[in-house]
Amino acid sequence: MNIFRILLGKRARKIPFSTLLEVLKMRFGSQRLLFQEYIDYCLHELDDLNAEERSRLYDLNGRNLPGTIMLNNIDEATDYLRTSRHYPLFAKPSHGAYGWGALGLQNYLPESDSIVFLNGQQRKVTEWVESLNPEFARGILFQELLRPHPEIARICGPRVSSIRVTSARLDGKNTIVSAVWRIPAGSNMVDNFQHGASGNLLGGVNVADGRITRVVGRVNNRIGTVTTHPDTGMQFDQYILPDWSQLTEICKRAANYLMGMNLHHWDIALTERGPVIVENNEIADLDLHQHANRKGFWSEEIETVRRQSYPRYWEQLGWSQKKLANLMRKIDTFF
Repeated sequence: MNIFRILLGKRARKIPFSTLLEVLKMRFGSQRLLFQEYIDYCLHELDDLNAEERSRLYDLNGRNLPGTIMLNNIDEATDYLRTSRHYPLFAKPSHGAYGWGALGLQNYLPESDSIVFLNGQQRKVTEWVESLNPEFARGILFQELLRPHPEIARICGPRVSSIRVTSARLDGKNTIVSAVWRIPAGSNMVDNFQHGASGNLLGGVNVADGRITRVVGRVNNRIGTVTTHPDTGMQFDQYILPDWSQLTEICKRAANYLMGMNLHHWDIALTERGPVIVENNEIADLDLHQHANRKGFWSEEIETVRRQSYPRYWEQLGWSQKKLANLMRKIDTFF
């Protein structure tokens, strides 16, 4: 096990307790350094780095991208949000899931020092910024607010909705194997389904042409079929998503830039300027596909990807190795 190698290996430092404290600090502090990475950098050995130099590895402070604005405290964030030209905006936690904490910001009202959100709600700027908890979320992102494709707006109203597309690399070629339309409803500013609890809908998609095969949502406390959008009254029957061929081509091309992954779960927004990649998920909720398409996610294509990607690795592990691997995976996922 890596932690024993760090503390008790042949080249480990002489005081295991101090090493353990450093390992835990770097694992759960700002560096987020995994146990294996600690070994890979040879930090457990009496090497050429002193304690101060080791502490500088993987420090997440000061992250930056060219052309972006860094907001380092509450005052800088409130000043930024009081500038009307920045709106509209989309805000989301840097680290999160299920759309929790994601909000659309419509504009700023100087007379009341308030932010107007896309769902019509208002909050005082300072009060809202203080509630964001950026340390827990590993930072808050303020992004351009995308506008929906006119066809999507006609069906769903003036909110972007996205397509969850699963692409697989089979025999070196990227193929679309499943797709789901995530349909926002009610006052929601994001389209996450959240196992039906959000009130949003899901549409099954024929991957050959982008035609919607069925739409489901939570009806009378159970997942059931929905025929019209609850806000606009528009029918879903035989609806075909716009820009479908362009969307699938984007997914196939983008997968070539991530050659270490053979199974991708893309979120693609259908916008007024065409399909836009929102994010790529390595791990994704498979119930989306199974609810919307009314069939199991596992298929011959998925099985082929598994065989080609991990032909004998798991089968060759012993019982104790499999148990330990699952435990470490859960620990790293939790932290």
